Amino acid sequence: MPVASIVIPAFNAADFIERALHSAINQSEQNIEVIVVDDASTDETVALVHKLMQSDRRIRLEQNQVNSGVSRTRNRALDLAQGDWIMVLDADDWITPDRVEVLCSLGTEKDADLVFDNLNLLKGEENTPIGSLLSATSREPAPLDGPDYVANDNPEELGSGVLKPTVRRAFLDQHHIRYRNDLNIGEDFLFAVECFAHGAAAYLEPTQHYNYRIHQGSLSRRQSTEQSDKIVHGSLAARQIAEALNQTDLLQALIKRHRAFEKNARYRTVINPILDHDFAKGVNNAYHDPTILPYLVRRMGIRLIRPKII
Repeated sequence: MPVASIVIPAFNAADFIERALHSAINQSEQNIEVIVVDDASTDETVALVHKLMQSDRRIRLEQNQVNSGVSRTRNRALDLAQGDWIMVLDADDWITPDRVEVLCSLGTEKDADLVFDNLNLLKGEENTPIGSLLSATSREPAPLDGPDYVANDNPEELGSGVLKPTVRRAFLDQHHIRYRNDLNIGEDFLFAVECFAHGAAAYLEPTQHYNYRIHQGSLSRRQSTEQSDKIVHGSLAARQIAEALNQTDLLQALIKRHRAFEKNARYRTVINPILDHDFAKGVNNAYHDPTILPYLVRRMGIRLIRPKII
């Protein structure tokens, strides 16, 4: 049985898929399987995967006949996975050569169900480093609980919701946890929250083993109004899960986060038209929602002093 299943959902990823695959197969822990699920790509993604499959039998390719979205595509891979641990790798990202060894060893040693690691953030087609996602206060792994995970995700900058946890497959199967098929943004956050709500023991490895690309077209760059609304929808689903499982502390953290993302959705109805030079629409939306103006001013200040990655 493989130590880990590396799951790679791919859609029109010809520019990136080879790097992702090479990072997966060149792990220090060689007892792995790599499952690529192509979501009906129209470029050379499938051909490039086939090429690498000829030299490495650990790579498996599945193909959706119609475009099904990232969550359904990931779930198809989860249903096929045989590894003790599952880690999702987006097709435009890549991982360090020791990621499987470090995270799976930590999870086994600590008897954890979830193992998170820090991210290297890279911007643009040149992969310009812009720092790590989390500001590590220690170099040692530490326990992470659900409320703290939720508290570190907010709409004003990239947060814990974009972390890519390594998950014990038996835990997912025991609790029937999968990605929500109706979400294509915020799906990682909801997936992790559901694990926490079912009592997952989690650890955070503070060093960076995942390279996360922020590029033109990435959902993480600037949210559309529709995307912001979908995040709010996912936030409500997270609250419902925590409430149904009587996770009081987790629920309180989710309620606070939900308010922040609701406010962000209102902010997006004003700022996005302005950024698109439709000033009349932005001003009209602000006129009908005047209580958002102080938040708008503060967010505009944040945009001026922080890297514009959201």
